[in-house]
Amino acid sequence: MSSKAIMQSITTEELPDILTAKHISEHLHISKRRVYELLQISPSIGGIKSFTFGRSVRARKDDYLKWLDVLNGNCQVIPTSFNSVTKSNHK
Repeated sequence: MSSKAIMQSITTEELPDILTAKHISEHLHISKRRVYELLQISPSIGGIKSFTFGRSVRARKDDYLKWLDVLNGNCQVIPTSFNSVTKSNHK
């Protein structure tokens, strides 16, 4: 067995109303470092909407779930600035 801890799985129903990077990393099975990157990126270009609480960064569960819906294609709203970034990268 490796020395790294096995990442726990957390269901959507088990998520609290206010999420930490740890909650999101356990839900998505990605590193906390990557979650912090997503929390720092503007929501208009694909980041998770977040807020600071002292020195901590948090996200509301409903904002996180809306972000997941956009990623899964379940949402009709796609930020226009994200489209322009994507188009300019493919010229």
